[in-house]
Amino acid sequence: MAKGPRSPFVLLWLLLILFAVPWCLAENQATTGEFIRRHYSKALNAFQKGRFQSALSSLSELLEVAPQVAEAHNLMGIIHQKMNRPRLFEESLQKAIELRPDYVEARRNLALHWVRQGRLEQALQQFRKLLDLSPDSSEIRYRMGVINAELGQFKSAVNHLEAVGKEPRFQSRQYFRLLGECYVALKKPDAAVVSLERANRLGDDSFGLWAALATAYEQTGRLNESVAGFKKALALNPGKWDLSFSLASALFKQGEDESCLAELSRWPESEKNAEYFNLVGAANARLGQVVEAGKSFEKAIELQPGNRESYYNLALLLLRADAYDEAITVLDQSLARFPESPQLLRAMGFAQQLKGRFEDAQGTFSRLIEIRPSDSSGLLYLASSFLEAGQTEQALSYFEKAHRLSPEDGRIYYLQGLIHSQRGEEDRALALFDQCLTFDPAFVHALFQRAKILFTRGDLAASLRDSRRAIELDPGFPQAHFQAAQVLARLGRQDEAQAELKTYRELQSKNVDKEFRVFKP
Repeated sequence: MAKGPRSPFVLLWLLLILFAVPWCLAENQATTGEFIRRHYSKALNAFQKGRFQSALSSLSELLEVAPQVAEAHNLMGIIHQKMNRPRLFEESLQKAIELRPDYVEARRNLALHWVRQGRLEQALQQFRKLLDLSPDSSEIRYRMGVINAELGQFKSAVNHLEAVGKEPRFQSRQYFRLLGECYVALKKPDAAVVSLERANRLGDDSFGLWAALATAYEQTGRLNESVAGFKKALALNPGKWDLSFSLASALFKQGEDESCLAELSRWPESEKNAEYFNLVGAANARLGQVVEAGKSFEKAIELQPGNRESYYNLALLLLRADAYDEAITVLDQSLARFPESPQLLRAMGFAQQLKGRFEDAQGTFSRLIEIRPSDSSGLLYLASSFLEAGQTEQALSYFEKAHRLSPEDGRIYYLQGLIHSQRGEEDRALALFDQCLTFDPAFVHALFQRAKILFTRGDLAASLRDSRRAIELDPGFPQAHFQAAQVLARLGRQDEAQAELKTYRELQSKNVDKEFRVFKP
């Protein structure tokens, strides 16, 4: 009598038994299959009732007969985990995976175990294999996103998290906060704000939420909201000094120097580092506390000799105090450490120029051009140095080179116009000042120079218009007040003229910059 074909399940089970049991049992396959089912069921029942030792005994008996049953190794591993035996847990799970590489449950159990132990790289490897086995699993993608974020792999984290974001079960405050934190790390502040604000609306009012949201606000330039966010975070964790520094920095960017110093004043001595002293120095410098600022910058350099910003800030402080020799000494020291720093080279060039060492300044600016040949700024600085030295032909030559690199830079037209104005070529100068103002309508130096030429030509209304516009844009620009005074006096408006002249004198006593020096270190 012919036998019908076996079902795939029966065939698979028989093959399992054939390879799993001793040869002497191969003739009793049905009995062995029943033995496996009975012992596994007994072990599972004991496990569910918390009788772990009894469950292990049943599984041990099963595996003596059928050591190839991956499910038994998996359950044995789970029991070892419950009994706090991590080494035996891992051995059992790895055996189950060895027997069945596509055993999703065993891989998942092992991956989660490694997550709990902090072995994130190993966990991530298992989750990658799980994703290959279950490419549509949102849970696996979410867990991979979480692990990537923990490991600082923010781009991968965002890819996984965004892939599951439309599923309602993941739209929680934890999800949106994690995604927002990743966006912050990737310098995507607009996306970060959207996610973090949503997490907040869903009830997240934690320190981490406010720290991340405040950072995102700062990155988008929303400084008022950033300051408020940092304050909320610090109210929850006052001793978080990196956040205190962020708050102080945001206050400094807002121009609230006294508030910045007040925040920094609560720092303990043990936390004060080079960045702390550099920020204290910068705030004091803006408040006019020159001595205190200098000491702070020097302390920052002492604590961190490789702190380029502190060298630059100290040199800038000395330049503004007209201590050119001291500034040059500081810049010499810093350029010995950072010989190709554009910022330091620029400052050195200006220091040398302010000291009247034009050849040295021109050499420094030439070095800046060598380092950054595609940047027109070095050419502009070099041309301005020739201009201040009275070498107008060389200046015009370099202005032309700068123009070829940056044809829409208004400063180039202004400085060229200044040269033609000094030569008495008023029409050419006016055309260049007009071009400058086309690209930069708020360029007060060009407005002032145009007002001067219009005044000499007798166009008093236009000259007063340009002078007033320059004052409106920059009330602290002395020359615009002087030009307005001249026009008003010519118009017979003596009281207004005297008021403008008084303002000019007050400002000029604090500002000795020559009128064409539009660049600052």
